[in-house]
Amino acid sequence: MDENILFSYELKDAWFLPIAGVEVYKSGEVRCMAGDKDATSILDAQAFSEIENVIGSHPELFEYESPDIATPTIHDGVSNIFCFGAEDGRSTELVTLNIWALREEGYGDIGTYTAYEKGMRLLQVFDAVAGILTRNGVPSECLALR
Repeated sequence: MDENILFSYELKDAWFLPIAGVEVYKSGEVRCMAGDKDATSILDAQAFSEIENVIGSHPELFEYESPDIATPTIHDGVSNIFCFGAEDGRSTELVTLNIWALREEGYGDIGTYTAYEKGMRLLQVFDAVAGILTRNGVPSECLALR
């Protein structure tokens, strides 16, 4: 993971080809990719601080490992890649499969209760960061979960 990244998210298809994503750099620059569109913008200091606070209030993210997060079994699904950086230099990259399905009923085996809880916590943090970004002009299609 790039040490200059505060937050990044990437949606990829079943063959790990990029569909959409966003990168928030520690400089405040935001890069948004959706389909063949690629745009950059700058977050204001308040929005940047809000994202730092969301990530900082969830130190457990830096202890998670990708295999420990529930990944529902769906054929030809998607991958979701989340990266978080902390002020103290810690960083993590979490790769999940079809994490959107944790919010849906009837998608089969989701692993243990702990794996499910970790997946739901990751989604809560993602939703909070995504909300800040969309309120600050980042198109929601850059933050699609599927």
